[in-house]
Amino acid sequence: YQVLEREKPDLVHFMHLIHLSAGLVGVAKERAIPTVITCHDYWAICARVQLIRPDGVRCEENMGSGCFLCVKEKRLGGITALKRLDPVARPLLEAFTKRTHDFMDLSARQTFVVGAYQTTDLQISPSRFLRQKLVDTAGFDPESFLYSDNGIRTDHVRAFAKRPDAEGRVRFGFVGSLVWYKGGEVMLRAMKRLLGTRAVLHVHGDFQPESDPHHAALAQLAGPNVSFHGRFDNARLSDVYAEIDVLLVPSLWWENSPITIHEAFLTKTPVVASGIGGMKE
Repeated sequence: YQVLEREKPDLVHFMHLIHLSAGLVGVAKERAIPTVITCHDYWAICARVQLIRPDGVRCEENMGSGCFLCVKEKRLGGITALKRLDPVARPLLEAFTKRTHDFMDLSARQTFVVGAYQTTDLQISPSRFLRQKLVDTAGFDPESFLYSDNGIRTDHVRAFAKRPDAEGRVRFGFVGSLVWYKGGEVMLRAMKRLLGTRAVLHVHGDFQPESDPHHAALAQLAGPNVSFHGRFDNARLSDVYAEIDVLLVPSLWWENSPITIHEAFLTKTPVVASGIGGMKE
């Protein structure tokens, strides 16, 4: 309230509601301030954000009561059945979990969060895939939901030039977060099949195998044709892409409009990506 009173904006543009409050949309609406929201992922319909379960199975839509099992990471095989039984299962589960309120909170989340998104005057998606997913499965109004891809800085690659590998190798590259749903294991297993060839892989992104179990597993899986370079300052982006011949984007989840693919286009770097979601698009 205080911010709106002080700034007196003509319009409020939400880039995300996660870690803030979906109730902020209503606060702006109470003051008759037009609102816009950009949907960067599936948080509107998925409490885990990426519409992918801990076991790697992608969900086509919000899984109703089954989301409770997913969030708790228990009995994941029962998620689909629980969603199918929603009309019967929901009242029973609400009674069973009344003491903890966990289930009821998650049950109320879908209506409240989706409602907040739909209450905005305009919704924007940087990919056609994400837009269609929310229209088809969550009742978003296609008339107020636009596709408009993300913009990106170009000044730091204007003097860009590729530097050929001195040994004539094909340098594959990965740029980004090494979280499990980014498909690092898929990438490293593929590189193992290329041992003995001219192919090498340079991985750029925060890498802490001493403290992160997933990073430790990746280090164990990597062959001698893989190098981990750790995180880098974004000001060095041109240097990183100058020594990448092919960018890999092996994500397991339906990425929306990955910045790395846009960076690759800017630097005329071919992309090999998972053929799903906004990556395929």
